[in-house]
Amino acid sequence: MTVRVEYNPHHLHRVRHWAAKGRRTPLRGLNLRGADLQGMDLAGADLSGAHLERANLRAANLRGAILVGTVLRDADLRGADLEGADLTRAFLEGAYLGGARLNGAQLVCAWLTGCDASEAQLCHASLLKGHLQEAKLEGARLTSADLTGAQLSGAQLSGADLNQALLIDATLWWADLHAVHGWETARWDGADLRHCRLPEGFHT
Repeated sequence: MTVRVEYNPHHLHRVRHWAAKGRRTPLRGLNLRGADLQGMDLAGADLSGAHLERANLRAANLRGAILVGTVLRDADLRGADLEGADLTRAFLEGAYLGGARLNGAQLVCAWLTGCDASEAQLCHASLLKGHLQEAKLEGARLTSADLTGAQLSGAQLSGADLNQALLIDATLWWADLHAVHGWETARWDGADLRHCRLPEGFHT
């Protein structure tokens, strides 16, 4: 049986060479669908608009990487370092982000629908107007994260840390908030909490 190669082998070679030699040339728009990039050092890489659907990026170093508009649907980013990365308008639907470090990352208008970001670190991350419907955020650290105007309908936030988080005008229909931490210091102005499972004693 012939296995269909989804990524461009030349593009994969370019990425591996970049990681090995520490080059700083752009890697924009590459076809890396399903490529194995596990543990690769891509800190600071410009992968804007690249196609990384179903790619294996477990434990990869993407610290400070530019991933504007990058397609990461169903990609495996578990344990990856994305601190300070720019994921503005990136597509992360169904991505696996468990334990990933996204502190200070820019996820403005990013699509994270149905992603699994359990235990992820998102302190000071900007998720302004982000799409997080049905996202799994159990145990995630969202301290001082900006979720202003975010769509969180059906999101699972049990055990998440929302200390000083901004949820101004966020939509949280049917979201599970029953065991969140730090809700007392979060900003809930204008948040839509209809049908939510709220923690005991919750008030805004």
